[in-house]
Amino acid sequence: MRDGTLREAFGTGTAAVVSPIGSLHWRGVRRTVGDGEPGELSKRLYETLTGIQRGELPDPHGWMALVPDAANSAAVADEGRR
Repeated sequence: MRDGTLREAFGTGTAAVVSPIGSLHWRGVRRTVGDGEPGELSKRLYETLTGIQRGELPDPHGWMALVPDAANSAAVADEGRR
């Protein structure tokens, strides 16, 4: 149904991942977004993104990159100096 009602809102970012917004406050008036709880889209985006980050879901866009641990990085750097 498309009646212009704001049903869901969220913020997103590197550290925030997907953060649902339960209410908005503007000019002294507080408005609840949807029912004040995370919406279906927010939940689905959060689960998908964190699943990719944890390696539990495939990375269809090639976003992930292997970061070597510090011990292996130091060993590789030492070998390069020899």
